[in-house]
Amino acid sequence: MTVGRGHYTMTFRGTRLARGAGAGAVSTRLNMQQTEKRHSSRRSRIGEVSRWALVILASVLVCLLAGWIISARTEKQYQARASIFVRGNSRAIALPSELSSLASMMQGPEPTSYAMALLESADFAREIVKKLSLLSNPDFTDGRAFTISTAPRTLQKMTRVEDNRKGLISVQATSKSPELAAELANGYVDHLMSKVASANARKRIYIGGKIGDLEAELNALEERQRELSSRESIVNLPEQTRAAVQALAQLESRLQEIETSLKGVNSDLTNTGQLPELAKLKAKKSSLEAQQAEVRRAIADSNARLKSVPAAALEQARLQREIDLKAKLFQSLSEQHQLAQIDEQSDARVYQVVDRAHVPVRPARPNLPVNLALSLILGAALGIAINILISDLASEAAGDF
Repeated sequence: MTVGRGHYTMTFRGTRLARGAGAGAVSTRLNMQQTEKRHSSRRSRIGEVSRWALVILASVLVCLLAGWIISARTEKQYQARASIFVRGNSRAIALPSELSSLASMMQGPEPTSYAMALLESADFAREIVKKLSLLSNPDFTDGRAFTISTAPRTLQKMTRVEDNRKGLISVQATSKSPELAAELANGYVDHLMSKVASANARKRIYIGGKIGDLEAELNALEERQRELSSRESIVNLPEQTRAAVQALAQLESRLQEIETSLKGVNSDLTNTGQLPELAKLKAKKSSLEAQQAEVRRAIADSNARLKSVPAAALEQARLQREIDLKAKLFQSLSEQHQLAQIDEQSDARVYQVVDRAHVPVRPARPNLPVNLALSLILGAALGIAINILISDLASEAAGDF
């Protein structure tokens, strides 16, 4: 019995040992499986990172190569720039108030607006085509047939005029030829300066002519005054009467200005077909007609008050006022003529060339650094998009299994 019991005990213990060994083997296998899963997941992540890097790198390299090829095959364009500085204020013509219409006519437009209008006009471009002989320049024609009517449009497309609102006007010319780009930019500013110089010369000549006319008119008025004085005794008018005579002369001058303005408005009404402009012109005409009627009534009242004044005295007073007015105008025009001569000869002009165009060394287009930078960004974005697509497809495939 004792032996049996020991055998049973040994058997039971062996069974327990066997069960313990089996459980350890199972635990070992589970640990190995978990370790394998971790290694597999790590390898998968490493593979995915490698795939992302390779796809992005390949996309960037392809886009960079494409950008370089496009830049190499794109036709080179060169740009040249010339600049003009425009003084905001030119010397004003100081004339008597009765001659304000003459002053505004001689003053001309605002300098910057005048320069911009000239530089952007088709007539100016046509003059440049003729001056630079662009119709016979192969760099300009590029094998195409141009006429004097079609070439200016092409020239305007090749040039750009900019105003920085601070008095600086820039002319930028673009061409396949760097020499032609510089020639066009300089041609624009040189031709503008030539036209301005011609305008200054015309202004000086015009003022000189007006001075000659005024001198002749003054001599005639003084001669009439001497003749009148020799025929009639000089009458000393009271201060109040002289003031009334001067007021009458001013009213007559004002009436002439109104009638001149009315003629201009009537001409505009005949030639204008736009409804908004017609409405403005009709309103202006009505206002001028009302002013005309009012001035005529004032002239009639003045004439009625001066009926008792001798005709010779009135004539003397009018002659004297006209002589005084012409003398003031003569002095003002003489000063302006001297200023025009100074402006024409001095360096302190309204328009000054501050930068001349130089022949560009590098093309403005294509810009290889910019193109390569854009290709790099595009390649990176394309690589990321491809990787996301691959990941989505892989996830869908894994879900199907």
